[in-house]
Amino acid sequence: EAAQPLEWFAARLEAADAVMFGAFVDGVLAGIAGVVREPAAKERHRATIRSMFVAPVHRGRGVAAALLGRALDEADAMPGVWQVVLTVTRGNAAARRLYDAHGFVPYGELPASLHVAGRYYDDVLMIRVRPDRAGDAFRDA
Repeated sequence: EAAQPLEWFAARLEAADAVMFGAFVDGVLAGIAGVVREPAAKERHRATIRSMFVAPVHRGRGVAAALLGRALDEADAMPGVWQVVLTVTRGNAAARRLYDAHGFVPYGELPASLHVAGRYYDDVLMIRVRPDRAGDAFRDA
């Protein structure tokens, strides 16, 4: 995302079913988290957590938990949404603990999902199903 022009970010922020949250500490942006509802009619029951990031100096202080909690509240308020998905880089133990604590469970992996500085990283795919819809989670069609 760092290489994207400002207009790219503006378009993402203007999307009707996309919300970006920022956490500020002493007037400085400490972290961000976004939630996007899937646009396709057959997938509108699902939202995705995107761009979750907390600056290293603010980690371990509850900023990530607050951002994720706010993003999940927003997803839960979207009519018809009962699944929330995200990806986390394998080996990111702190992020996994955060997501586990918020009810996410792994459902798959995406090998070599990221390519950064000549190295590939695998992603773990995670899902959170609203408790009142848990019976719908993995039901056959």
